[in-house]
Amino acid sequence: MLARICAIVPSVILLLASSSLARAQGTEDWPRFRGPTAMGVAKDDPRLPDRWSKTENVRWVTEVPGWGWSSPIVSAGKVFLTAVDNEKAYEEPKKGLYNGMGRAKPPEGVHRWMVYCLDLDSGKILWSHQPHQGQPQVPRHPKNTYASETPVTDGQRVYALFGDVGLYCYDFQGKRLWSHRIQPKRSLFDYGAAASPVICGDLVIMVYDNMEDRYIAAFDARTGEQRWRTARPARAVNLRGQPFGLLAQVSGSQQSIALVGGWHDGLQIRWKSPTRRIRPLSRGLPEKLPNYTPRQGG
Repeated sequence: MLARICAIVPSVILLLASSSLARAQGTEDWPRFRGPTAMGVAKDDPRLPDRWSKTENVRWVTEVPGWGWSSPIVSAGKVFLTAVDNEKAYEEPKKGLYNGMGRAKPPEGVHRWMVYCLDLDSGKILWSHQPHQGQPQVPRHPKNTYASETPVTDGQRVYALFGDVGLYCYDFQGKRLWSHRIQPKRSLFDYGAAASPVICGDLVIMVYDNMEDRYIAAFDARTGEQRWRTARPARAVNLRGQPFGLLAQVSGSQQSIALVGGWHDGLQIRWKSPTRRIRPLSRGLPEKLPNYTPRQGG
């Protein structure tokens, strides 16, 4: 539990330290993984602290049971985050470099997949919902959790993805509006799922890279109806759950960019870049795409 607090506090503090100021200035919320532009950078303010702890330069600390590498998101004065709690003790996620293999078997015990909504000003848990309960069907790597995908919001609804369980949509009052179950698949080295969903227009888009049935799927944000699904090439398995989701203007139209085996591909295979390789997204998403003309149809 304590490790879960440490995992989310650094992300929350920077939002809390100037939360009232941000709303007064009308600045953007933090609605998705790495923020509104996926750059992972917020507007600077000299009043933000240079150092903090659980007791220094922090508005509040809220204990959240379980583990989750997902980041909190912020919208309309609310903080949304996910976690998975286990009734039995199990190997805790490890810090530092670790290049070993995953575990061959899933952990025992009933797990609870949870979505939380907290008040931005006080840290009070406004509501929580358990979309799934049971024993995991696939293992997880010692450096991963079962709640590593960051939720996303369009300001009206929040969408929480648990890559091996399902995609769940809630309104801001905690009512579940729709859900889409996911058939769990084994991932490379049992690294597990980690790719966060994105919103593009009226669609919620998710990617699921695994060893058996890789795909990108788009769902109607309001109804949950699946609009389309595109298979991912076999080399996408090497991504090990890399996040995706750069929304960019390409040839006058908005497109989402996803990695495929280290390459960037347009969704629905609108175009491909066969020559430009990009580094893993841990280095950050590019603000602009490379200067080239996409080739339609591959």
